[in-house]
Amino acid sequence: MQTKVFDMAGKQVGEIELSDAIFGIEPNEAVVHDVVKNHLANCRQGTQSSLTRAEVSGGGIKPWRQKGTGRARQGSIRAPQWTHGGIVFAPKPRDYSYTLNKKVKRLALKSVLSAKAQEENIVVIDEIKLDAIKTKPMASFLKAVGADTKALVVTAENNEVVVKSAANIPGVLVTFANLINVYDILNAKTKAAGQQAQTDGYKEIYLSPYEVKAAQENTHQKLENIEELADSFLHVGQEQPTVLARVNGEYRIIDGHRRNAANILNLERGHKEYEKVLYRFMDMSEAMYELRLLAGNGYTQELTAYEKTRLVERTKAALIRAKEEDGLEIQGKMRDLVAAMINESSTNVARMDAINNNATPEIKEQLKEGNLGITAAYEAAKLDEDEQKEIAEKAAAGKNVRAKEIAEKVAEKKAGDDYETPHPESITSLCYSCQKYKDCNVKTGTCQKCDQYINKAEAEKTDEQRYSEEQDAIDRQTKKKLQERVDAEKMQHLPSEGNIEHKQHEVKIVASYYEDVVSGKKSFELRKNDRGYKRGDSLKMLEFKDGKHTGRTIDADIIYMLEDYTGLTEGYCILGIRVTDYTGKVSETDTESGAEHE
Repeated sequence: MQTKVFDMAGKQVGEIELSDAIFGIEPNEAVVHDVVKNHLANCRQGTQSSLTRAEVSGGGIKPWRQKGTGRARQGSIRAPQWTHGGIVFAPKPRDYSYTLNKKVKRLALKSVLSAKAQEENIVVIDEIKLDAIKTKPMASFLKAVGADTKALVVTAENNEVVVKSAANIPGVLVTFANLINVYDILNAKTKAAGQQAQTDGYKEIYLSPYEVKAAQENTHQKLENIEELADSFLHVGQEQPTVLARVNGEYRIIDGHRRNAANILNLERGHKEYEKVLYRFMDMSEAMYELRLLAGNGYTQELTAYEKTRLVERTKAALIRAKEEDGLEIQGKMRDLVAAMINESSTNVARMDAINNNATPEIKEQLKEGNLGITAAYEAAKLDEDEQKEIAEKAAAGKNVRAKEIAEKVAEKKAGDDYETPHPESITSLCYSCQKYKDCNVKTGTCQKCDQYINKAEAEKTDEQRYSEEQDAIDRQTKKKLQERVDAEKMQHLPSEGNIEHKQHEVKIVASYYEDVVSGKKSFELRKNDRGYKRGDSLKMLEFKDGKHTGRTIDADIIYMLEDYTGLTEGYCILGIRVTDYTGKVSETDTESGAEHE
């Protein structure tokens, strides 16, 4: 989306490209309504307070006797029906704030920005510069650009001159790029914005375009129309710097491959001002860089079926790597997390995963060429290699290969399978642990071809299925142990016992944190308080890696407890711990750093 750029006099000085991902979406009114409600609720002070009958003065005895006076019975002059009595259901100080999902807030912000852009109520200024704090020049500037009514002026950073110059202009609000919100945008008729918006969490640096490295495989950045983009940079400048990740001292592009290619082209044309270009960067690990690079693939551009399949494979591999190297905690099923990251359904992700694991190179090639769809390739992956090659040849020849026909073929083969399960007495455990079990005709346990694999069913499982089963088994085991412990405590502790006994809580700990806790570098735990933690209780921390208990444990005492504190999510607490015992070896790195262990 193209929009004009003006100077403070209202004269057009160029044009810029507004990202369709932010300014070109279909506004979601329901989400905007929810975010505005949340904003107004969070702004409420909640300080109103009235006195109940328990708080007003007076009373203590009945104003008159119960009977014999001819008047209605009364218990106290503090009752609500009395003058100066307490208020029924009196309002008390309370917190009206609540949280919303970050994705909801992000969508609402994009919705209102897109709506303002469609209404042509966004004015972009090349630079907002005032010599002194004066209201008149500021008012003249807003009038010149058509923002003299209710206007929201957004600057890159805190500019005291601009803020104070607009303070006495009715309806004009000055805010900063990192503080912009949905309510202020909706409340403004026109939004005047400076071009130099900052990117939160990133540092700025000037580098040569040749010093940065492009991603080896980046599906959502198409290097097209580079010459046109380079020409626009020469006329109106580069609106948004390229975003980098610094991985092991190497600068790699996250977002802005086309921008960097345009800068290189201008440099090759002889424009020396592009020898050093402004970039924004953040330090990341290899795995987190890969995840950050892949995160926007499903949202920024329409991908082909083959690109989506490759994206699933890369995203899954990156998540596993981040889990192993950076201690990334993966909640729920891997398939659901991948689906959320690439904006696909879990069903389609499962199909793509099956294609990556079971489809032959010929099927994948036809998927890449567009001769087969996701469903057809998924059904073909269920067949033998020879049958898959036959389907691939038909697709390559231009014949219409329908997914329904392949599915029918798979069903017929399954129904007509003449395989007979031998008598159980002739099959040993070695047979079921053999990878060649399906095609073996001996099945006696004495076959020399037996390779003692895991088992027949296990050999056919995907990594996702194994991960899900392991997690389910761990959850069931943990739940069972916790319930047994609770039941045992209920039987041991009778209501007549007056002394409070301290409990031991069995919890899981990520492998990457084990040595930090043992060495004393990490002396706290952030936990959901669903077990009734108390100071004086003890923890048995079981180390888990790749979804399995490693056998290493840590015994620790709870010496401090922090809960119901501003900034803590409701229901969570911070536990101060002191290690009393542990099992397993500690790395030499901690020993050399001065950590002492018993």
